[in-house]
Formats: sequence, structure tokens, C-alpha cells
Amino acid sequence: CVKPDTDLIIGVGSGVINDLCKYVSFDHNLPYYIVATAPSMDGYASKGAAMLFDGMKITTNAAVPKAIIADTAILKDAPIEMLQAGYGDMIGKYSCLNDWRLSHTVNGEPLCNYIYNLTYDTVAHVSKIGKDIVSRDEKSIAALMRALVIVGIAMAYMGNSRPASGAEHHISHLIEMSPVGLDISSSALHGEKVGVGTLMVIEEYKRLARAPEISFLDYTEFNRQTMVDVFGETAAEGISKENEHDVATSVTSSVLRAH
Repeated sequence: CVKPDTDLIIGVGSGVINDLCKYVSFDHNLPYYIVATAPSMDGYASKGAAMLFDGMKITTNAAVPKAIIADTAILKDAPIEMLQAGYGDMIGKYSCLNDWRLSHTVNGEPLCNYIYNLTYDTVAHVSKIGKDIVSRDEKSIAALMRALVIVGIAMAYMGNSRPASGAEHHISHLIEMSPVGLDISSSALHGEKVGVGTLMVIEEYKRLARAPEISFLDYTEFNRQTMVDVFGETAAEGISKENEHDVATSVTSSVLRAH
């Protein structure tokens, strides 16, 4: 509970704790620190908080922390699933950068080459040390945490999540929403689902590369009742507004249809 005399919010934890603290700090115009306990996701330095509202996963505006405190001696002892999740979240950048480049080409969406290259180079480095990360090598854990923070800063610089979130995140968020009309659920961490989603999206891009013609499945091809049946009344309305011109959503829809 935020009291009138509260002047600083300090979070100790990872994904959910970080999102809650940054959301509350933004809502109350208060600074916050985050003490990271696991290199499990890229949201430590980002300006967004991924929250569930009325069954819909929404990334809201939020505050950037005044300090990120991360002791590698603590990070390396995080549960193995959280280390895997951090690696999966980073590998997902290959997919999202493709989506960003595609939307830039098709829709004319702004693309910053500096941020694009910064993210790509960061991911390329981390991709080579996966085995060292899961073996809890402290230098590799530090490299993973540094990469996750860099990507978060890239999002803050861009003012949106494009450098770090694409179709693979849509798949992960869909699972996390547990839509009423789809029999999908998972207890896996966000980054683990992102990693699996990345593999699905890569296969879809390969299929599109082989296709003589490319046509995206747009959400408008679903009639209103189908959207309601799958996502529920409230979420269906929100999804329609959120993704009206989103190429990444079209790619995700195609992936889900194919699988």
C-alpha cells in the first residue's frame, strides 16, 4: 500500500514484482529501484509493464527504474527455469527484429538502425553462451543480465517494445491469457514460452520464404462471434482495437492457424 509519505518504491524479485513496482511507481509518480534476483526477462530497464486486464495481456506505460541492482552471485543461483527463461527471451529477439524489419518494409513503420543493430549484436553474443548460462558460469550470467538490461534500454530509447517483442511474444501472451475458446495453458515462464514461440515463428518465416505468394491472415477475417467465442466479449473488443494494423499479429495468426 502506497502511503502519502512514501518517497521510494523498492522491488526485490523478477518479472511480476518488477512489473508491479514500475506500474505503481508510474501511477503514483514515485521513483523506484529494482533488486534483480534472476536474469529471467528483459523488462528491468524498459518503460512498459506487461499486465493482465480483463483477460487481455496489455503492455502499459510505466516508469524506468532509478536503479537496477544485480549481484551475479545471487543471479547465478536462480532456479534453472529462470535462467532458461532469460535466454529464451533474448533468443526471441531474432524473431522480433525480423517482424520489425518486415513492418518497416510493408507499413513504413519507423526503424532505428542504431537500436536495431545494438539489439542484434547483443543477442548474437548471448546466443553463443547458452551452455555456460545453464551451467551457472558467473561471467556468462553477468553477460545475460547485461544483455537483458541493454535490450530494455533499447525499448526505452525507441519508446515502444519493437526492439524486443514481436510475433513470438504474441504467442507467449496468448498462452498467458488462457483464452476461453482455446484449450491452451502452460505453467512455463514467460521467457520459456517466448523461446518456443520463436521456433514456431522461424518455421513460419521459412514457409513464407518458400511460398510463391505471401498473404497474411488478418484478424478481420475472423468474424465478431468467433473473436468473442475465443477470447470473450471484453478481450475480443480490446484485441480488435490493439491489433488493427499490426503485421506481427498477422504473422502470429498465421502461425496459430498452421499449428
